[in-house]
Amino acid sequence: MSVPLDKVREDFDCIARLTDGDAEHLAVYDRFLLCQIPRSCHKVLEVGSGTGAFSRALAVRGHCVTALDLSPEMVRVARARSAPADGVTYVCGDFFAVALDAQAYDCVVSIATLHHMDVGRAFARMAGLIRPGGLLVVHDIRADAGAWDRLRSVAAVAARAWTRVCAGRLRERAAVRAAWRDHGQGERYLAMPEVEAWCREHAPGARVVRHLQWRYTVVWRKPDAA
Repeated sequence: MSVPLDKVREDFDCIARLTDGDAEHLAVYDRFLLCQIPRSCHKVLEVGSGTGAFSRALAVRGHCVTALDLSPEMVRVARARSAPADGVTYVCGDFFAVALDAQAYDCVVSIATLHHMDVGRAFARMAGLIRPGGLLVVHDIRADAGAWDRLRSVAAVAARAWTRVCAGRLRERAAVRAAWRDHGQGERYLAMPEVEAWCREHAPGARVVRHLQWRYTVVWRKPDAA
C-alpha cells in the first residue's frame, strides 16, 4: 500500500460525489471478469465495490452478493442506485477490520483495490474467507516493465480511446479527471514479473492474464479440504 488509508477514503468520497449523477456502465474488463465467475458460486464477496456496478451485474446473474467498500460516499451512491430486490448487501468499512465469517463465500472478487493494500496480508484474508474449492478473482492495475510493455502501451492508448468512443464518453469532466489524477499521485502498481512472483508465493496454480489496458487478472481456486 502506497497511500495512507485515510487519503484513499477521502479521495473516493470526493470521486463518488463528483460522479453521483453520471450514467452507470460496466468497466472495460468487467464482462471478462463476469465470465470468470461460475454461476455455481452462490455467495460472492466483492472487496472494493465502489458504486456497485459490478456487484449488481453479479446479482442480475443470480449471485448473492456482499459489496464492501471503504468509502461511505461510494456506498451511499451504490445504495441509491440499487433497488431493494437487487440481491446486494452493501457494507462500508476497512476490509481488514470488518467482521466477515471465515470460509463463508464461494467467490471473493477484488477489482482495482489490491494496490491499496498489503498484498500478502490482503491475500491471506481473502483466501480465509473462501470455502475450500472456492474461487478468488483479483483484477488490478499493472505498471509497465521494460521496452516491450512500453510498446504495448502505445496500442493501449489507442484501445482506450476506441473504448471511450464506443461508450459515447470521449473524456471525463475536468473535475473528475483532476480527482483521479490527485488520487493517483504516490500510488505504486505491480509490474507483471511482480504479479507472477506474488502468485508463485501466495497462489500457486493461479491463472494470470495480462490485459492490454494496464490491467491484469489473477484467477485462483482454493484447494479442497483434505
